[in-house]
Amino acid sequence: MEWPGGTLVNRLLKPILSDFWNWLAYYNMKILFTYWKEPDGMYLGHLNDFPEHWTQGTDFEDLKSHLQDLYEEFSKEDLPGIKHVAEL
Repeated sequence: MEWPGGTLVNRLLKPILSDFWNWLAYYNMKILFTYWKEPDGMYLGHLNDFPEHWTQGTDFEDLKSHLQDLYEEFSKEDLPGIKHVAEL
């Protein structure tokens, strides 16, 4: 997309808008997870995209916090050994 004002405006705005749209997509996407409550009261769960990596929490909110940490860590491009789900 070419913005009014030419190349200088494009060079300045494109990175900002690109970062904004990436941020918007990240915070609006739904991250699905599976969880259950153990007899001892702990909550266990995993991200559906990474079912082999479980985490736990003392309550539901604590579990969600740990799952968010896992998602942020596993979403890094350079993390070896993490399987990713993709769509063709």
